[in-house]
Amino acid sequence: MALFERNKKSEVKIPKNASGRIKNGFTLFHVLSFKTDSVDLDQNFLIAYDGNKAPGLSNLISCGHRGKLFMDSGAFVAQKKNVELDIDKYIDYANTVGDHLYAIAQMDYLPRRNDGGAVESTQISAKKTWENFLYMWDRIRPELRDRLVYIVHGEEDFVPLLRDACRWRDKDGNKIEYMGIGLAGGDVESRISAAKQVAVVLHEEGFEGKFHVFGIQTHEVLQVLPQATSSHSSTAIRDAAAGRIYLDGILVKAPSDTQLHHKTPLSRQYYNAVEPMFKERAELMGIDYDLALSDRYVLYKWNCKERSKHIEALVNKG
Repeated sequence: MALFERNKKSEVKIPKNASGRIKNGFTLFHVLSFKTDSVDLDQNFLIAYDGNKAPGLSNLISCGHRGKLFMDSGAFVAQKKNVELDIDKYIDYANTVGDHLYAIAQMDYLPRRNDGGAVESTQISAKKTWENFLYMWDRIRPELRDRLVYIVHGEEDFVPLLRDACRWRDKDGNKIEYMGIGLAGGDVESRISAAKQVAVVLHEEGFEGKFHVFGIQTHEVLQVLPQATSSHSSTAIRDAAAGRIYLDGILVKAPSDTQLHHKTPLSRQYYNAVEPMFKERAELMGIDYDLALSDRYVLYKWNCKERSKHIEALVNKG
């Protein structure tokens, strides 16, 4: 049965301790804005493979990027275009740039239009994703295997998939050290329910590695999955495009933004009263406040820093 069709009221036992997070902490990755010369080189970014390379990676490397980098396979975009990516080209590229990466997402498979109904298509995606993982495991440089992320999807029957993955060993006895799940679909309640189920499975199987949550940086979801050591989303890009600033969990509309549909919880009068605090905060974050109000890339940079500071602190606090 698909994840988001399960009984949301079922009680799930949540483990209190997670050695993976204790060992690795929690890292929030931001989808990279393509204007890489304006990003904070200490921030952690998700870069996406486009069939030939991961745009922005070479620039980050040449600029001396100091944060962590997570490479996505681009499978989601490929699904939307109903095309197939060359897995061998992806493996060759991962082997070339892998020393610069914190994580390498496997090339997973998402259902195509001709894969049948919901049940059949998710069975196909689960089978092909596992086959792709094993194919990559055998061909990626051995020293990069602990960065290779096995992926399950929220729409699949992921509980037995995760159990099997936790128990799997290669011919030399090596196990999977990094796994992840896509939980971007569904409402927050469904995601929380799913995260609780994942937490129980990983706890029961004694998984002590890293675990990534794709497309999520919602604290309510992450707090019920104590094994999560990383997640990512493109929210900082969307905030900047909408003229918003993320401050301690509150989205505030930039005063220079004239789009009426860009909402803010603060009245103009109140904003004027607290604007000096915002300017002081920008200075603390190393941001030119006035430039941030006119340049969405600077606003993106500011939002990345604010989200990392606030969300990582919340999640690591437990």
